Amino acid sequence: MKDLFSLEGKKAVVVGGAGGMGRGIAGGLVDYGADVAIADVNADALEQISANLTETHGKDVRSYLVDCTSDDSVRQLVDAAVADMGRVDVLVNALGYNFKAPPSSSRWTSGTSSSASTSAAS
Repeated sequence: MKDLFSLEGKKAVVVGGAGGMGRGIAGGLVDYGADVAIADVNADALEQISANLTETHGKDVRSYLVDCTSDDSVRQLVDAAVADMGRVDVLVNALGYNFKAPPSSSRWTSGTSSSASTSAAS
């Protein structure tokens, strides 16, 4: 079955790769033959997970520190991954980002209601 879904020779980057879901996806990509890099904002977990994936799967897993709330940081990730891997064939966004704000300042209370939008569409 692995031949049917082979990723041999493919280059993959998993953003959020130090988290549970990202780590699992990265491991699956390695299992199916991809060259994998993980990227995350958590430097300590990133290095630990990268080393663990490399040891567990017997294939080098690269790691990159990235802050996905910063356009510059994301651009640096792309530039570094392409420079190191030659290209990126697969990109997985598995990061969790939680926008935190008091309800009164939330973008969801900006003056429109869902009932108004629904009425206008009828």
